[in-house]
Amino acid sequence: MNLTGSYTLVISGVSDPVQTPPAPAPAPVMQQINIEIKPGVPEQPPINPKSKGSIPVALLSKPGFDAFGVDTQSLTFGRSGNEHSLVRCFKEYRDVDGDGLPDLLCHFDNQMTGFEPSDAAGRIKGRMAAGGQFEGQGYLKVVPAKRK
Repeated sequence: MNLTGSYTLVISGVSDPVQTPPAPAPAPVMQQINIEIKPGVPEQPPINPKSKGSIPVALLSKPGFDAFGVDTQSLTFGRSGNEHSLVRCFKEYRDVDGDGLPDLLCHFDNQMTGFEPSDAAGRIKGRMAAGGQFEGQGYLKVVPAKRK
């Protein structure tokens, strides 16, 4: 048997592999957190937008959210939550709400928060040091300046 010569190989029933585009990256998840504006003050703490000074805001830890993992430099707080009003955050443990978890207490410049008389809530936004974003809101009552 002599096997020399040219051969042609024909393959049928096979198509080119279809190139599927990669799936789009999922939208970042915005974690909702609890905050307390002016901890220790009644449910709707009064805010006078004309006052000088700062507004204390506690970021409350809960299962799935460790307030001490917050990138404090990313914090914004005020009327919309986009106001760059951060003054400072305390580094020590404070259990503001009595649940045994460490809460983060920060101060925000009162006049930079942009609150208006019709506002009923303050909003905070930020990032975790390990990645991920969060936002939260707390109730307040905007009060007019006292007349002299």
